[in-house]
Amino acid sequence: MDINQQALVLEQLLKKPENMYCADCHSKIPRWASITFGVFMCIRCSGVHRQLGVHITKVKSVNLDKWPEGKVELFKNLHNDLVNSYWEKNLPKNYRKPEQSASNFEVTEFLTNKYVKKKWANNDDWSNDPAWLFENKPKKFKKYLDYYRDNFCHEKLPEKVNYKSKKIDLSSDDSDNDRKIVHPIKSAARAQPPKQIGLGAPPGSNNRSLPNKQPPQKKVQEFDLLNFEEAPATVPQNTAGSDLFGDFQ
Repeated sequence: MDINQQALVLEQLLKKPENMYCADCHSKIPRWASITFGVFMCIRCSGVHRQLGVHITKVKSVNLDKWPEGKVELFKNLHNDLVNSYWEKNLPKNYRKPEQSASNFEVTEFLTNKYVKKKWANNDDWSNDPAWLFENKPKKFKKYLDYYRDNFCHEKLPEKVNYKSKKIDLSSDDSDNDRKIVHPIKSAARAQPPKQIGLGAPPGSNNRSLPNKQPPQKKVQEFDLLNFEEAPATVPQNTAGSDLFGDFQ
């Protein structure tokens, strides 16, 4: 993975709600990371991490440094809240972590107690640094994930909404039960006055026009004036004689 692809992946990881703040002081827009502990942090805390020494924590920039192989995969499986569930497991509830206005001495003291002295770390026998578990003990890392989900994830699932209409008992005497659930479109259609259709209806009241009935047309009989289609005329036979012009004499 080259540095450009690496930067794109890390930018997507920074959009997670758990990674949008520094793991040590809750400053916004962390642009640095401890590849030892698997957390994103601000530029001020990254300077204090460097002061602790590379034998404690190694710091890399999100978009300026080329990360060692396997470290991007480590951050894909971790986030700030998950890591802090180990390092800050026993942190008092009323304890105020360093703010943006805190001095360098206050930040150094807090990070020394957190990562070097392990003052608030989870001291259970089976527990350990999540980043170390991921790289060295995969099975124990899965066990720690289950522990984190059971003890630190308090998100509630959205309640199911029943969209079915409520049935109303009309036989009850309660006045509230006299209300009927009606469809708004159907009820509006019933509220309109009946339409008048016919000759006695006022003009413009008919939305649907009656079919345009025209009187039946009379069929005109066609005549052949030249009688081409008539049967051939027969010459009358003259029974009186053979003179065909006897009637003109």
